[in-house]
Amino acid sequence: MNATSQTANKLEIDDEKFILNQWAMYGSDGYPIRKLKSRWIWEQRGFKCGSTFKTKCEASASWEKFIDVLIERKAGRT
Repeated sequence: MNATSQTANKLEIDDEKFILNQWAMYGSDGYPIRKLKSRWIWEQRGFKCGSTFKTKCEASASWEKFIDVLIERKAGRT
């Protein structure tokens, strides 16, 4: 592993920690969901949803699944 990939991994881990801290502090009020034209998306700190959603509820569900993945990674289960 070279220095560039180590730096990239550290930045990604720092971003994941930031996202989990924001989620823990603000809950659903802090979800990074916004409307783009007639669709809904989420993105924060370089992490983006892979698609757009018809409803805000669908985007929220996708964000919550992403948070679940981050929690599992932090716990070392993935």
